[in-house]
Amino acid sequence: PVSVANHSGLVMKRFEIAKACVAFDHFISLPKLKTHCHLYYTGALKNQYGVIPGLRKARGHMQYNTKERFAEMLVDVNAFLRPDFAIMDGIHAIEGSGSRDGRPRKVGVVLGSHDLVALDATAARIIALDPERLPVLTQASRRGLGTLQGNEIECIGDDPERFVVPDFVHVTKPGRVEHLGFLPRFIRERVYAALLQFPHVDTERCTRCGRCVDICQADAVTLGDESVHIQHGRCTRCYCCHEVCPDNAIYLSSGRLGRLLFPQREDSR
Repeated sequence: PVSVANHSGLVMKRFEIAKACVAFDHFISLPKLKTHCHLYYTGALKNQYGVIPGLRKARGHMQYNTKERFAEMLVDVNAFLRPDFAIMDGIHAIEGSGSRDGRPRKVGVVLGSHDLVALDATAARIIALDPERLPVLTQASRRGLGTLQGNEIECIGDDPERFVVPDFVHVTKPGRVEHLGFLPRFIRERVYAALLQFPHVDTERCTRCGRCVDICQADAVTLGDESVHIQHGRCTRCYCCHEVCPDNAIYLSSGRLGRLLFPQREDSR
């Protein structure tokens, strides 16, 4: 990896990326259409986070541990890299938790665009998400990285509305708390944090492989005699442990407030 200065960044002024990413003529991104346990949706813009190598990605989850700050960081990465084109695989999208135990769902589309915001906005509408409620897209649009409004996006080829999946399963559909934008940021962050899901351990599945311990930058996961233990008081809820567990032994579940406001939200088991 090499360290680069990001003068246009709002929260990430300097970061380390794979060396190949500073010596390219053209940059083409190949994202997958899927939901995301923290940001609702992950696509072309989120895909650039992959240029940050190894455990540095996990540190980013800990450092930018709210939806707003993580979204700002992702937009900073895209503002620096500026991919020339993105081709999204939406033939079989991933619904549900959107990570290791997400479920494939046939959508039957391949999307491509020079405008990654327009591509992600179109993909989000196909899986029945409002792109104007997705933190990464709204911030990228405000910073001039692309087009968000549907009536300003020109689609060549099949009409995207033909492929809309109205019952696509989301981790949580945004909408109930995003309207709290009038509140001070520190209050919004506490409300969002109270609604996030916590990782829990299924002790019958856990094989004590230790991958979750290795990736946790908050030192919230420890190895016990029979399974791992997660200290929720230290957990930043980046869900890296959930994503790397090879045995699906770590699942996400809401606290009391989350279950009250989102009674239909299932845990990730």
